[in-house]
Amino acid sequence: MINEIINVLQDYEQRVSDRKITTFTVCFRAHSIEVIPAGSEKGHEIHLLQKLQDTLLIFFYDNNSVTYGSTDYSTFRSLMNAHASLERMALQAGKNHNEQ
Repeated sequence: MINEIINVLQDYEQRVSDRKITTFTVCFRAHSIEVIPAGSEKGHEIHLLQKLQDTLLIFFYDNNSVTYGSTDYSTFRSLMNAHASLERMALQAGKNHNEQ
């Protein structure tokens, strides 16, 4: 799931860089996030595990969304990257433990 989030964010960031869209917003929903580009294009919804949803609700208390280019978006992106790194380390530690 975290890899899907990272891939979707990279896709939308590339769209901004390619000037296909001007910006996008990540909206925090009850059990998901939705990446919504500026304009009339349909967004992309990603369902979240409860622990990640809880982290976002705590970390972004009183924020319903973050917009690309903002400090809050940079913080959100850093949090997602850190979560992905931790997930990979845990997976690798599990593999190493099983090999012993």
